[in-house]
Amino acid sequence: RYLPGIYQTFPLLLAAYLIRFFAEALSGVDTALVAISPRTEEAARSLGRTPLQVVREVTLPMMRPGLLASSILVFLSVIKELPATTLLIPTGSHTLATEVWRKTTIGAYGAAAVPALILIAVSIPLVAGQRPGLCSARWIWRYSSMPGVAAMMPECGPFHRSMPAWRG
Repeated sequence: RYLPGIYQTFPLLLAAYLIRFFAEALSGVDTALVAISPRTEEAARSLGRTPLQVVREVTLPMMRPGLLASSILVFLSVIKELPATTLLIPTGSHTLATEVWRKTTIGAYGAAAVPALILIAVSIPLVAGQRPGLCSARWIWRYSSMPGVAAMMPECGPFHRSMPAWRG
């Protein structure tokens, strides 16, 4: 009633998504940034790099895996978001999540399977693409000698046994 020109518009929906998922995105960025030692940036500065060059050539490349994982998680959360989408999406527009909800409420489970399978098909490669990082040499070197970890990660293969022991 108060702002009829903005209600049920895509800019309002994008603003709602931004507010809803900002904390999730920021959490991944913060985790990636905290993992970078300040000594690395100090070393780059001592080698004559400007602050902007340090960010571009050192910090961002080291943050890239965390930023990628964070963006994938936010993307997956957005494509399955239902409450904000249902309330704010423009009339006549549909997303995969709203289609699944709309078709299951009328009992058309077969018709709801198609958008649900598309959601799953989009999600699987994104999540599976993040899995190989668990078997990186650094992860294996650090954790494979800890009791029970080798049993939990059989897909890392037999080579993890030859890595040095974890030093705590």
